[in-house]
Parts: sequence; structure tokens; C-alpha cells
Amino acid sequence: MRGKGYGREAVALLTDWLFEHAYALLVEAGTDPENHAMRAVFRRVGWREDGMVTEIGRAWLMYRITRQQWQAARG
Repeated sequence: MRGKGYGREAVALLTDWLFEHAYALLVEAGTDPENHAMRAVFRRVGWREDGMVTEIGRAWLMYRITRQQWQAARG
């Protein structure tokens, strides 16, 4: 089911919900640096790359979006 936009839609809906209903100021998430599809999803929804972190011996590429960035990406 890859390539049908479901991942982008899910991340967009979750991002919208967190800012609209949970009143988040910032949302962060990590992905495997080699997961190019997920990285593209984050970029398409307006998230920005925020560097690498290592937890329990595993590297994660972090993405984040602020309330201001989310509002700008919406329109």
C-alpha cells in the first residue's frame, strides 16, 4: 500500500489534531535516517529536519514542527 498518500494523510491529521485540540506548541518525531519515504512525508506536511539523536545505540533523524510553522503550512 505504499505510495498512496496514506502516511502523509495520517501525519497531517495527527499534526492538525495536536495543534487544534491538544494545544501543542511543538511536535517532534524521529525516524530511521534510511527511511526516505517517512522523511518525505514529514517534509510534505511541513515538518523540518532537526538533527540526529542516538538512543540505546540507535540513531534517529528527528523532525519537528512548531505551531507557527504549522499555521504557515496550512495557508
